Order: sequence, then C-alpha cells, then structure tokens
Amino acid sequence: MILTHHETGAVAALAALEPWSFSGDWTTSCVLREGGIRDFNVITRRAALTAEVSVLLLDGPRAIDLTAATTLLYCASGDAVTGSDLTIPMAPDDTVIVERAPSSTECFPIRPSGEHATIIRVDLR
Repeated sequence: MILTHHETGAVAALAALEPWSFSGDWTTSCVLREGGIRDFNVITRRAALTAEVSVLLLDGPRAIDLTAATTLLYCASGDAVTGSDLTIPMAPDDTVIVERAPSSTECFPIRPSGEHATIIRVDLR
C-alpha cells in the first residue's frame, strides 16, 4: 500500500508486513497497489504509551528478550507455541499478551509448530 500524509507531504510505499509509524491525527490517504490487504494497527495515547512494532519470521526456536512492560505477540500466519514451558498454542489471528515485572529481564521462548510462523510483536512502554 502507499500511504500519503497530507500535513507533512510524506509518502510511504510499504511492502507486506512492513511496520510504519505516524501520528494518528495526520490526514492520511491510502492506495492499494495489488488488491485487498489486511491491515494491523496499533493505536496508543501519546501521553501514556509508546508502541514499537516488529515482525518475527520464525523458522526455528527463538528466545524473545522482554524489554517492555507489556509485549503483544500476534500470529499473522502459520502456527506457533510459546510460553515459559512452550505450552501456549498460537494459530493465525491469536494474540498472546506477556507482562513482565518492572525490575526483571526475561527471555520468552517461542517456536513454530510447523515449518514457519510469522509473528507481529508489539512492545508497549
């Protein structure tokens, strides 16, 4: 998709699964390049939270460093298992919310159940 932010004149030609941050109060228009899409949005109140979005392409086990107070893991495709003992199943459109104690730094395991999975990670601070 191509996003145009009218206040700033910025134009962003985005590929599939490419995160893009912008202010929600900007007037923005969108043109789809190749038919329909599914859009994943994270909207926060600026005075309360910031969000950092990244995409994890899982083709094997991984340990996620938890640096934010709250991390959301959204399964965009494939199947995965997660949790401290790898017992939480994730299918497409499932979300796991991970909250950590402020003074701790933890690693959170995740792995695809099949050959691969695509996870959208959102760290809320």
